[in-house]
Amino acid sequence: MGNIHSSHTSLPRPSGNLVHWKPHWPRHFASKARPTQQAHPALFCYDALIEIFAAFDLDDQDGLTACAHSAQVCWAWSDPASQALWTSYSGRSLKDLYQLLRAVDVSLISELLSLNAFHHRRDAWALFLYCGSQIRALKCSHHDWRDDPAAAKGAEGVLIRSLVHRNHGRTFLPSLESAEWHEYPETRGALFSLVPPSLGSLNLTLHSTMTQHDIETFMAQLSSSISGLHTLHLTTAPRVSVDQLSYPPHLHHLSLDANRIVLSPAELQTLVSCLKTVETLSVRIAEDRAWHEGVRLGTALRVLHLEGGCLDLAALVSRFHAPSLRELDIRVKEECGYSSYCPKGHHQLATELGRNARLARTLRSLSLRYSTSWCPGSLGFTGPPLVLFPSILEPLLVHGLTMHLETLVVEYWHRAVRFTDDEVLRLAQACPELKRLTLSLGARTMCLQPPTMLPSLVTLRHIAEHCPRLAYLEVEVELARCDNSVLLASELSGLRPPRGADGTLAHQLQTLELTIRTLVDWN
Repeated sequence: MGNIHSSHTSLPRPSGNLVHWKPHWPRHFASKARPTQQAHPALFCYDALIEIFAAFDLDDQDGLTACAHSAQVCWAWSDPASQALWTSYSGRSLKDLYQLLRAVDVSLISELLSLNAFHHRRDAWALFLYCGSQIRALKCSHHDWRDDPAAAKGAEGVLIRSLVHRNHGRTFLPSLESAEWHEYPETRGALFSLVPPSLGSLNLTLHSTMTQHDIETFMAQLSSSISGLHTLHLTTAPRVSVDQLSYPPHLHHLSLDANRIVLSPAELQTLVSCLKTVETLSVRIAEDRAWHEGVRLGTALRVLHLEGGCLDLAALVSRFHAPSLRELDIRVKEECGYSSYCPKGHHQLATELGRNARLARTLRSLSLRYSTSWCPGSLGFTGPPLVLFPSILEPLLVHGLTMHLETLVVEYWHRAVRFTDDEVLRLAQACPELKRLTLSLGARTMCLQPPTMLPSLVTLRHIAEHCPRLAYLEVEVELARCDNSVLLASELSGLRPPRGADGTLAHQLQTLELTIRTLVDWN
């Protein structure tokens, strides 16, 4: 998204008063309101007004009404208010924009798009183009439950081509920076008429009724016609071979929907070999037992998000090579039928991570996430307690993977967990460069069961002593009784030691998110 305040300088003003845009501004005022002399000067600064009106929730009726009523207070406020509406970060749908042509109330926006006459008001087309030129983010139009989605998208495609034709073959969204789009066979590539070549970010869903050939043709046209695309989130049917598709030449960030798309190591290798400029990649992995080669992820890759089962992920991280990788985010998510906690699988994953010496040279951020609650109704809450340090953390420390980490996130949520003060001490000693640390074991969100054991407040002292560069800390601790305010103050003081000789604080902690689990003795 661009800076909203910079967009007004080059936009042509349509005829008529912008405060009269019926879908958004009520017509209930009788004359221009004059600003009072007591008003703060900032309330008449264009850039300040943009920020004020952008703070409203413009997808909520109350926020929309508040914005409209505010615009009536001062005539000069109408344009900033409307501009904040159309350039909102949440995006506007084509239905919102189309109401300017149809001149109907905003409550009727859920109607099915159609090719009704455009000239319900003389200034409608000018207002339409003006608003279209301000839109930075486009979101999908949501249709009524009675509508056939394919037919609705087909009608939307016809409408888009009609409007583009009326605008002499040019898009009516020339400043669009990001978009959501659902492609159906009935849409017939209307996206390429709608968006400018400079579009930067696209959340694309290719419907399951599209064949592999349809998808390959669509993606080939996408890669050639939207040359400025740098961010793509792609969702397809599970059967689609995404590694065989064409991708924009300057793509920097690619995310493949983990609920629909699963890659084997061989498919991942094929995919990344074609993505020479991708810096951020998000994929779900399934192991191919017949694949025994390494996976080279390229020199451009800086951030990798992986999802999959323990053994599948362990097999991949044991042999992938990413010479420039700085951030690795691993989410362990087993298939629903196999989500019972398996200590051996998690230990093997951590062991393979720790043994990857090439990874330790460049990695500065590591996230490990797992929750037995991700698959409701499964066997996830069964199995032995999670013994966090020997199973997950210690294998990372043995070979020095954590020595240069600046960010470590460990979110392991299970029905029961064991984690002690001494283990936190060993972890802190092995992570001297940490700036951000998260140790979340589900105390805030889950009902932990016996024999759960969490660290005490002493853990704060250990972290303060051995992680002097830490700026952000999220940790969960356990108290044996309710009234421990004195002990808490004592341990927190370790994070704010006396000023040094130069007058600066010896510790840099800025944010502490502390969850205290209190054990209550009812006897």
